[in-house]
Amino acid sequence: MPHPFDPGYGQDPFRTLAAEYPEADVYPPDQFRVEWGPVFHRGRLDGSARVLVLGQDPAQHETIVRRILVGEAGRRVQGLAWHLWKATATGQASAVAYAAVTHPTYPESSTQGDKGKLAAATAKLLQNWNAGLQVLAPALAHPDAPRPLVCYGATWTEGDRLPIPEMDFPAGLPAWMRDDDGWAKRVGKDDLGKRRNITITVPKGVLR
Repeated sequence: MPHPFDPGYGQDPFRTLAAEYPEADVYPPDQFRVEWGPVFHRGRLDGSARVLVLGQDPAQHETIVRRILVGEAGRRVQGLAWHLWKATATGQASAVAYAAVTHPTYPESSTQGDKGKLAAATAKLLQNWNAGLQVLAPALAHPDAPRPLVCYGATWTEGDRLPIPEMDFPAGLPAWMRDDDGWAKRVGKDDLGKRRNITITVPKGVLR
């Protein structure tokens, strides 16, 4: 069975950008996670992409995989892409449009396990995403599958969280790293210890 993969940064301008990235003299270690090196992108670099997503400071899963938005946040972003057009298809922009959307896992990180607050924060995030979709959708002149804009409801539903295409990952990445997260954790007694250590555990179902 063939396994499509992302070939990386072999061609300019991305080759030069990857070779000449700024280091700690530009990004202070007390403000940025520079100790594991830069994580540049996820997605197509062949000129066919028409939507640019600016991701977050990479967490532990992104650090190991060397691609941004590969965990729960990434799967929610894939769902957001589906609301614009088919998740793996290419649309063409007739104008330059942008939308500042709330981080995909902000509801969980901001509510500290409070279910009531989580539900309210999720509804607020999805309302924000709907506003972004209404800005972006009209700018896609030729979506792969023309259809009316499908907005989110007040909570996550089936289909809002989609798998990340295998072609977005480096060659040879095991399926369990693509299909789920939770296999990488920052372990330490304090913030400094957690920055220094990432523990990877192969899921139980992989090794019997």
